[in-house]
Amino acid sequence: MDSCCGETTLMRTLKNHIFIDVESFCPGKVFQCYLQELPKKLNFENYEYILTAAIAHVPGHYLTYVLRLSGSWEQHNDLEKKVKNVSDKNTLITPHIIMYIKY
Repeated sequence: MDSCCGETTLMRTLKNHIFIDVESFCPGKVFQCYLQELPKKLNFENYEYILTAAIAHVPGHYLTYVLRLSGSWEQHNDLEKKVKNVSDKNTLITPHIIMYIKY
C-alpha cells in the first residue's frame, strides 16, 4: 500500500462488521493495491476483525473479491456468469470498499 494517502484517526463504536470506504480517505485520487497488500486482520477494542471482501469499481460496473476461509480469492463480476478464482499476488485492484467481520 505504498500509495496510501496518509494516516487517519476516526472514533466509532464498532459492531460485527467494518466497511471501509477507501475513496473517502483519498478524495480525488486513485488508490490501487494488490489483494495480498490488504490487511488480513484488524484489531480494535480487544476484538479481531478478519478481511472478507473488497469491492472494486470498474467503469460501468463493480467487481467483488471474496476471501474464503481457505485463503483463496474469488472474483464475482456482474458481467460474467461464473465466479473466477484469482491470485492475491497478481490481482491489482482499485478498492472502493473493504469489508471485515468480527472474528
